[in-house]
Amino acid sequence: MPGPRGGIVAGCSCPVRPLAFVSCKTAAPFAPEADAERDVDTDSDSDAESDADADSDADADTDSDADTDSDADTDSDSDSDADGDPAPPGDTGGPSDSSRSDTAVPVDTAGPVAGGPTGDTASHDTASDTGSARPPSFLLVLVDDLGIRDLGVYGSDLHQTPRIDTLAAEGVWFTEAYAAAPLCSPTRAALVTGQHPARLHLTDWIPGRGNPTGATILEPAWTPQLDPALPNIATVLGALGYRTAWHGKWHLGGQAPDYGFEQGVQDWALMNDYDPIDPKGVMEVTNLALDFIGNGDPEPFFVAVSHYSVHTPLQAKPDNVALYEDLVLQTSPTLHRHATYGAMVAEIDASVGVLLDTLDAWGRLDDTIVIVASDNGGEASRTSNAPYRLGKATVYEGGLRVPLIVWSPSRFAPAIHDAMVTSEDLLPTLVELAGGTFVGDGTSMVPELLGQAQARPALHWHYPHHNPAAYRSFPAGAMRSGDWKLVERFAATGSVFELYDLASDPGEQTDLASLQPGQTALLAGELEAWRQAVGAQSMTVP
Repeated sequence: MPGPRGGIVAGCSCPVRPLAFVSCKTAAPFAPEADAERDVDTDSDSDAESDADADSDADADTDSDADTDSDADTDSDSDSDADGDPAPPGDTGGPSDSSRSDTAVPVDTAGPVAGGPTGDTASHDTASDTGSARPPSFLLVLVDDLGIRDLGVYGSDLHQTPRIDTLAAEGVWFTEAYAAAPLCSPTRAALVTGQHPARLHLTDWIPGRGNPTGATILEPAWTPQLDPALPNIATVLGALGYRTAWHGKWHLGGQAPDYGFEQGVQDWALMNDYDPIDPKGVMEVTNLALDFIGNGDPEPFFVAVSHYSVHTPLQAKPDNVALYEDLVLQTSPTLHRHATYGAMVAEIDASVGVLLDTLDAWGRLDDTIVIVASDNGGEASRTSNAPYRLGKATVYEGGLRVPLIVWSPSRFAPAIHDAMVTSEDLLPTLVELAGGTFVGDGTSMVPELLGQAQARPALHWHYPHHNPAAYRSFPAGAMRSGDWKLVERFAATGSVFELYDLASDPGEQTDLASLQPGQTALLAGELEAWRQAVGAQSMTVP
């Protein structure tokens, strides 16, 4: 059986250390193994939450390799989508040397800088174990739909992300971080509350799509809004003396201030309406966050810069798109070839640079822990998650594995970690770093951040929902225990199980269920027991 996880992964000697399957930056560009799940750069802006209601219970893993160099999703692209389909009901200075890095592709930034878990918290203590007696501030950069391979440090052979790569080189970055769900709203609920989406009964994007015509198995009556009464990042950290703001995409119902944040505006127009000066509102969200930090009292803060990018519709500045079109022609990348998508990733990186440089100029950077994360795997028709299978809206690795970087050089030594961590781990981590305690479904990552291994529980996913055929999504559950990965397809005639050994088969190409019936039955029993323990909702047969 595959062994335990949790060790530090050895890196190479180059400034930004790569994953085991990624070549060093000083070597030739990474050439992915043949993978049926390659990205397809189609002209449609369909998204896992798009308008195609066809339910696909069969997985036709035959993604075309035809990734076009040109950008069909031009800056004027304005499809309505999923997470941003007209707004869901109810949603109405000088850089430090350590954070400086130059990009080969200049990116212009817009505008001036301006029954289960109790959720109990303990009284404010100190953060002395992390090497600082003063409670740190927290800056969360949450990038919508950012795939596991979309950053330079995670192996992109096109996307230029020097500022984020430098955070990884100087911080702790995780090679086996997972989203709590394959779509945005449930992952965000887990991140904000520290509870699993299955326990919250918030298991699909809000407001969801419902059952397609002729469905043979029906979705449960899930909860399409986060309960404001639940303890969350704002209320828990606020009780510890923190100022809190969530700027940008919220997508949990209402607005962030309805949940205790001092500031926060979700504007769906930034998601969908094209603005050539600041596409997707990248700098608007950035400047709102900086305004909150700069105009506030000196108390510690938690601020989320929650981008609408790189979610569809794909929109970037024309000059940046042109730069990436040239870069594709010059470098002939094999993994990523979408110019607008690459420009969008680069504009996020530029935003991170503005945040770092401004905090440094204000003397706030050393006291701030910076976290870069995503809410689900990359959308497979826009980017490539190879060698991982498929992408957003599926419970395969491409839909669940996400980048995660935690930066604070004065507190944490640089490291690459392969611990299995997930979205609901963030809140207990922040609370521990702030000097308190929090009891939820997650496990604090502080030991890993301090260079210590710890036993980590199995991870579980519950997605009892239909999604469009274009995403090859199907109603499913999944779990990972050690290197074993179980996928359970929910069907009217009974569940069908798939078993993978991720140590030898990270792309989930070889189903071992029939060869390992004992292991399959063991994990299937554990997955069902977990569902019962958290009160997960079941699908029904009409």
